[in-house]
This record gives sequence, C-alpha cells and structure tokens, in this order.
Amino acid sequence: MKRNREIIVEVEGIITDEMRREYHHILADAIVAKYGVEIAKQILEALKCDGLPK
Repeated sequence: MKRNREIIVEVEGIITDEMRREYHHILADAIVAKYGVEIAKQILEALKCDGLPK
C-alpha cells in the first residue's frame, strides 16, 4: 500500500542556500534513523525526482 504525504513548511524571511542544505541534511538524517540506510536511499531518490535539490 503506497501512501503519499504532503509536508508544508512555512518560513518567514529569506531562505538561503545554506539553510536549504541544512534542512535537507536534517531530513535525510531523520529518514535514515526511522527507516534505515537502504530504504532512506530509495525515499530520498524519489524525493529528488519530485523536485528537491540534489
């Protein structure tokens, strides 16, 4: 069963490239902690296809 979830993050102000990279690293770490490395790689690859920066 495939579930799609939408994540919305609202930020006031300017998002710098450094902030964007830090957010993606935190997201990646959280996914690895929850699902393990192999599943995390699959999830992050799918997210890249949906428009997240590489």
